Amino acid sequence: MPILREIETVVFKTGFQPILAYDFDIPKERTRDYTLRLLFQCKYAIFEETLAGGHIAEIARASGFQQLKVLQLFMAVNEKKEPPNTMSVMIWQTDPPPQGYLTIRELREMVQTFLSKT
Repeated sequence: MPILREIETVVFKTGFQPILAYDFDIPKERTRDYTLRLLFQCKYAIFEETLAGGHIAEIARASGFQQLKVLQLFMAVNEKKEPPNTMSVMIWQTDPPPQGYLTIRELREMVQTFLSKT
């Protein structure tokens, strides 16, 4: 969550309205429906994928939604920007593939660059 909050701060400071599904009261049995509904109301989506989670379904759907620009990020384990073992191999089949970052500063820069490409 600290990394997600850091991304949220950068998004806000860049002039956008950040949306974290975690901040919404979503019934557990309707998580997929609600998160997809939130996602498709956005122009940009940023996924932090270091830890395996429920984001794979959203990423798969996002790739088919042409108006949605997606940035996928992960905490790299070394200078080669190799992903941690916690990441799903399925993630690497997306286009474009996720990008690794080594520092919080690098994370901030990646998010700012992504949002400024409008």
